[in-house]
Amino acid sequence: AGASVLCASTAHRKRLRYSRTTVRPSNPSPHLHGTLTNTSEQPVSGPSGAAIPLHAHPSVAGQLPLYAECCDITTSSRPPQTPAAYTLWLDSSGLALTGPGLRKPFRLQPRRQQQRLAGRSDLVRACGGNGSGRTLLDLFAGFCTDAITLAQQHFMVTSIERHPIVWLLARDFIRRFELAPELHYADAAAWLQRAQAEGQRWDVIYLDPMFPQRRKTALPGLAAQVLQGLQDSAPVHPADPEHCLAGALACAPRVVVKRRRKDPPLPAAGVAPSLRYTGQSVRYDVYVTGS
Repeated sequence: AGASVLCASTAHRKRLRYSRTTVRPSNPSPHLHGTLTNTSEQPVSGPSGAAIPLHAHPSVAGQLPLYAECCDITTSSRPPQTPAAYTLWLDSSGLALTGPGLRKPFRLQPRRQQQRLAGRSDLVRACGGNGSGRTLLDLFAGFCTDAITLAQQHFMVTSIERHPIVWLLARDFIRRFELAPELHYADAAAWLQRAQAEGQRWDVIYLDPMFPQRRKTALPGLAAQVLQGLQDSAPVHPADPEHCLAGALACAPRVVVKRRRKDPPLPAAGVAPSLRYTGQSVRYDVYVTGS
């Protein structure tokens, strides 16, 4: 997809706001790394030929083979200033995003991920408690924040993401953690269809599709705003959550769907959630099939 396809809407540019964060955690946990753990990896199969604009600092020239297949790379000593389209920036601190409405490069923060770990007990309970090596398929990975949380709880997580820029940002982010998901660039519906054909199964399947937009005064957090903007600018719409839920129920004895606290459950061919875990703003609907 060319740069023009990645432009955000004018309305979204007005909504984005920037919050100050630090790049590296001051007291990392044993499972957290503030710098890249491996900068010599071979390129992972991703959105080849996408020509995503990437500006890279000269100091990270050794990492550029990781991005050569899917990025149009320009060497630069500073991030692009006020680009009209979403553009990636790579420096010694990792991968960042610049674009409409972002006054400074947006980075996923390991330190904030540690804060999330303390507040995701409902997610872990909904998935059946400590993973203990159980397999889990995350169909709508986004930036992999929930997937990292579940990997830290010893689930063997496979994450699926189809937006090329989101996938690249998530790939860079998970490399900072010792316990992390295995991330694939793929379509969730196609992945499930192939799994059903091959008889592949998981212990848990987790669905966290983008919430439908609604009119409200308060804005979501910056990461959610950026993710929504990227999804809005995507040339291809994400997989249908209802279709994926039906496929997930055929591939796992336990399926978990993340919803807004007051939103209705996803239609699932007349199947009602077996359990619900409700927090202040979100709810986890659990479907236990036992098969």
